[in-house]
Amino acid sequence: MILYSDEYQTIRHSAQTSMLELNWTSASSKLADTTYKTRFDNIVQFIEESKPAVLLADLQNLIYNASYQFAPLTNNLRQKLIQAGVQKLAFIKSDDTITQLLVEQLVKKIGNHYFVTRYFDDTQTAKAWLTQVN
Repeated sequence: MILYSDEYQTIRHSAQTSMLELNWTSASSKLADTTYKTRFDNIVQFIEESKPAVLLADLQNLIYNASYQFAPLTNNLRQKLIQAGVQKLAFIKSDDTITQLLVEQLVKKIGNHYFVTRYFDDTQTAKAWLTQVN
C-alpha cells in the first residue's frame, strides 16, 4: 500500500511482508534543508504507525545537495525503530558517492549494532534478504 508519494519520494508498506519501503527519485537533488527535516519526521511517523519488521531504503537515485545535519534526529529515529520492532535495515546504495558516504555515516549514528543492516546494489536482492526467514 502506498502511504505517500510525490516527485521526490514514495513510501510503501506491505502488511504481508511487514516491510516499509522508501524510494527516492533523482528530483531529490532539488530539496531544501527544511524539506529534508520534514521528510525525515514523516518517515519516523510512518515507522511508528506501520511498525514494520524490516525497512528497505532505496537510495539509488537520492542526491543529497543540502546542508541539513541529521545527527540531532538520529536518537529519535533509533528509538522509533526499536519501539516499532524493526529487525533488519536494507539500503540500496546511492549512485552518488557523497550521498552514499553520508548515508553510511547516518546509519552508524543510528546504531547499526541495534539492527541487522546490509547495503545492496538492487532491490530484488535486498527484498529477498529482508524476507528470508532465519
